[in-house]
Amino acid sequence: MADPTPEPPPAVPASHGWLIAFAALLGTVGVPVAVWCAMRGYDAFDPMCGTGGEGGIACATRAFVVTLMSILPGLLIGVVAGLRLAARRDC
Repeated sequence: MADPTPEPPPAVPASHGWLIAFAALLGTVGVPVAVWCAMRGYDAFDPMCGTGGEGGIACATRAFVVTLMSILPGLLIGVVAGLRLAARRDC
């Protein structure tokens, strides 16, 4: 009796790690830049920020802190977006 021919191993799915990493990097950089621009726009309409002195320092510090706080949410948004894009590419 003849031995059956072995079947080739199943193909390894393509990795989308580069896509997820790129989306995470884009979110980590893009979201804080957008937040910084939004804070600059907000400060332009805030009457306290145009006076100089302590008001100007407070507005600059607030914009800096809010921009720094947006880095982690930007990373998470980028990772989720990358995972969704990778899932759509598999279909």
